Amino acid sequence: MEAKDRIIVALDVDSLDKAKSLVESLAPHVGCFKVGLELLTAVGAPKVVEFVHSLGGQIFYDGKFNDIPNTVGGAAKAVAGLNVKMFNVHASAGRKAVEAAVTNKGSSLVLGVTILTSIDEEECVSIFGGKPGAKVLQFSRMLKEVGADGIICSPQELELLGKQKELDSLLKITPGVRPEWAAAGDQKRIMTPAEAIKAGATALVIGRPITKPPAEIGTPADAAKKIAEEISEILEWLKKDARCHDYELHYRGPYDLDVGPAHGDYHELNWQDCSCIIRAENDEEAWKITMQFLEDEVGRVYSEGAWHNRKLIKLTKIIGNQEVKP
Repeated sequence: MEAKDRIIVALDVDSLDKAKSLVESLAPHVGCFKVGLELLTAVGAPKVVEFVHSLGGQIFYDGKFNDIPNTVGGAAKAVAGLNVKMFNVHASAGRKAVEAAVTNKGSSLVLGVTILTSIDEEECVSIFGGKPGAKVLQFSRMLKEVGADGIICSPQELELLGKQKELDSLLKITPGVRPEWAAAGDQKRIMTPAEAIKAGATALVIGRPITKPPAEIGTPADAAKKIAEEISEILEWLKKDARCHDYELHYRGPYDLDVGPAHGDYHELNWQDCSCIIRAENDEEAWKITMQFLEDEVGRVYSEGAWHNRKLIKLTKIIGNQEVKP
């Protein structure tokens, strides 16, 4: 999956005229368009889907089905017949309603809505009787059991979900994502694109930062490309991180600096045993990182030979407890 395919643009407009320029300019730079209740109600679902498809875009049908199982099953069959890429159903509609959606999904993906990102902890307890993390986990397990393809959740719950290995196969679609250069808006539990991808998101739902970007960012296409670059960079970092090993550095570090005028100004560093963990792809890189770390930390108080001999004790590759030599 390319970085751009992880971007789902929220097409929060009320007419096809307003949607046209966005879809035309953004279709080459994003993976999908989320069409929600505003546009679906104002124009009509079949017309909206046909329109976006005609301009080269794919559809995330954000109907958030929430009704009795028979009604949800019928709605799922109807929307799957429009050849949308994905659609969603509220997990709180219950197990049987979600099962009905899965049974009638055709080739579309079924996503379960857990807790809306506009709902904070206090309101979540008021509505669902529990905090967001606990309820998202409960809903996600149910969605997995009934065969849903993925979940929609706040980025704040991604770390918790990532610790549940039985949920690894679920797609994790995450709204509440905004770049550092965009305002937070009305969503309570947000992250940047890089933070969300690092935390385990499969794809990101992003609206105003792309459709109405700050003037200094440029056009919607410019904003989408900028976000894709951010995603690409964190994906590369994650690939490297997966190849890395942990090394433990034992050394003597300075913990005090005394200055006194008794015989002129002088500086005296006192030392204590320290340790830290370094991540690197191989021993050579680990050693380079070590040397740079030591140099930065001591601030060149001593000449290289003096501080090297005095500070460095041992660099050890944690797996196998293998000492690393320069």
